[in-house]
Amino acid sequence: MKRLTVTLTAVLFLLTSLVSSPVSAQSPEATASAPRTQYPLTIENCGSPLTFAAAPTGVITLANNTTEIMLALGLEDHMAGIVGKINKLDLDLQARATSVTIVAETAFPYPSREVILEANPDFLLSGYGGDFTENAYGSREYYADQNVATFYMTDSCGSGDRITLEDTYTDILTLGQIFDVQDRAQALVASMQATAGDYVSDDPVSVFVFSGDTVDSTATIGGAQLLSDLVYRAGGENIFGDLDEAWMPESSMEEILAHDPDFIVITQYAAIDPDDIIAYWKQDPIMSQLSAVQNDRIVVISTTWTVPSIHNGDAIRKMHDAFYGN
Repeated sequence: MKRLTVTLTAVLFLLTSLVSSPVSAQSPEATASAPRTQYPLTIENCGSPLTFAAAPTGVITLANNTTEIMLALGLEDHMAGIVGKINKLDLDLQARATSVTIVAETAFPYPSREVILEANPDFLLSGYGGDFTENAYGSREYYADQNVATFYMTDSCGSGDRITLEDTYTDILTLGQIFDVQDRAQALVASMQATAGDYVSDDPVSVFVFSGDTVDSTATIGGAQLLSDLVYRAGGENIFGDLDEAWMPESSMEEILAHDPDFIVITQYAAIDPDDIIAYWKQDPIMSQLSAVQNDRIVVISTTWTVPSIHNGDAIRKMHDAFYGN
């Protein structure tokens, strides 16, 4: 997919508005200075062409991260439903979500295709890889036959490419084009860029990323995962970042010990309390030897912040502040 760039207009909008967060930057009254979308519009998503005769008006967002993107763009009037709970969304966005139907409060287990189609969607916006498979919501082909477009964020395409924060920006700008709110998308990206800052270090701290859903898991990420790039932008270096993999279901505890990382980043899943993970490590014969465990150099980041999200910049800043004692 061709990368889009943030215009100087968006940066000036950010500076003159004195925006302090990506959420507060967006409103339906954003200044009209970007070109209007010309329909029919054809874009490419994960190698598949999608053509829009007009902006979709029946969007279902399938996870909190994409729900927040839509709401931050002021597109709640285009939404037919949400998969998730309103009280799990960013506090500044919850009021906007109250007008949108809750299709299902959780994606685990996945709601049936019948439940999804009952909301009369014309566009499904995925939050995670694997959403459009037979074991999840159903295939893209199935929904195409129902005249429902499906959109993956770039990190879910499974292309094997290394995903970076630039891909999140590009996806947001593409959504701005699809919904003819390009100024809002540009302003959101500019605000995220300001939050993300410039913390790349010539002498980065070493980081082990824990990405498991049980206390005894050794799941982690390789260099192809978005979070690996966020760690890098925070002034860190993923100890498995040289591997061209995304999520890795297991890693070697002995190899983790050999690296003895300066910090550990825990991706926080709802199913497990980070305190339980840390308590387990404290008594584990191998993990307890890590200096990061012994000295409590552990950073907990919400999973929603580690996938394409309006909070990617917040994740960078939180990690940087922990790494460098700010």
